[in-house]
Amino acid sequence: MNIIRNEQQASLNALGIALQESVDHFHYAIDILEKSTEKALMEELASNRQAFVERVDAALRELGELPGKPDDDRETVANLIHRLTALFASDGASKIIEQRLVAEQHLAGLAADARQSGVEGKTRELVDDVALHIQDATDQLQAALRHHEKATNES
Repeated sequence: MNIIRNEQQASLNALGIALQESVDHFHYAIDILEKSTEKALMEELASNRQAFVERVDAALRELGELPGKPDDDRETVANLIHRLTALFASDGASKIIEQRLVAEQHLAGLAADARQSGVEGKTRELVDDVALHIQDATDQLQAALRHHEKATNES
């Protein structure tokens, strides 16, 4: 492991940590959501995302770097904020999905940063795959939000 990370390692590590945080937040959302369809979506996204976490961790190791891990205290505080926001919102499920959408936007920015850092070869292909996965997750979350809001308005 290098003491000093190059730009590619740093950006890929930041992406890997954020991906793992998102897996954790998807699992946390499952505990809060009530509808089985929304829970199933979060479970599917978490499962798919975990595969990318493992691939990014492997790519970091190939670059001679140990993968970073999320800050547990920071995640605990973020989860508490998410829970309180959902609790006090008139529609907690919408708020949770919106929170996940904001997180996906952040991830998309980190994937773009990793691309711009000059990653090449298999690592570039991985970052491109992650970016596509993030876009797919965003599309699914947006569809779930529209469906939820439509169902809420009809009742």
